[in-house]
Amino acid sequence: MNESKSYKKKGMVKKILKDHFPGFWLMHAETYPESVRKSIEETVHKAKWEI
Repeated sequence: MNESKSYKKKGMVKKILKDHFPGFWLMHAETYPESVRKSIEETVHKAKWEI
């Protein structure tokens, strides 16, 4: 039963991140070094999110 709750929490966290990441990224992308920005953007594109 604990695994089920954990899985649901992970799904909820992913949904929150997917829904709110574009706004966060627009506001804070410039605060990250360019190499980190590129890595984050590649990860986001692999997950098929839009930024």
